[in-house]
Amino acid sequence: MAEYITVRGVVGTEIETRLTNGGTQTANFRLASSERKLENDQWVDKSTNWYRVEAYRYLANNITHSLKKGDRVIVTGKLRLRQWVRDDGHQVTSPEIDAESIGHDLKWGTAKYSRNTSTRTSAAQNAAPDNYHEMEPDGNGPALPVTALEYGTHMPDEYDRDPGAFGHGVKRSGYEAGEAADVERTEHETMTA
Repeated sequence: MAEYITVRGVVGTEIETRLTNGGTQTANFRLASSERKLENDQWVDKSTNWYRVEAYRYLANNITHSLKKGDRVIVTGKLRLRQWVRDDGHQVTSPEIDAESIGHDLKWGTAKYSRNTSTRTSAAQNAAPDNYHEMEPDGNGPALPVTALEYGTHMPDEYDRDPGAFGHGVKRSGYEAGEAADVERTEHETMTA
């Protein structure tokens, strides 16, 4: 069972981006989250927790263009504890967050939201690989292949209306039929078309 957390903190490193062998865009950074207390009329940083934040596909693309080291952000995602052995033989447990949502912390400043535009692509570009279920970091539900939307595009409106609808609301039936697919059509619209 996945444990979801929300963490406020500061982007502590530059954003690192890469493509997996399967073509999935990823981005990661380290997030510093400090406990602050008011002592003698001054704010004092207490302990700092560090998290490795990993984002995939559209979110990875958007944070690459939106965040930089030093930005105050709020991250929501699945907590994962990764255990590994350092070169000196010590076993280490590192907290990581598979991010589902990241945004600037508006307590510390302002931001202007810029919605990405959607695209219409051909069925050949949208063809999902046989292992597209494996592309989701947690293995739950189908994930859109990276080729379904060009980088820099926004998820269909269905994702905005229902945050629990990930993996739903995108026309997939046209992919197999070889027709052009409008990625913003819902499953209901697909059945009635």
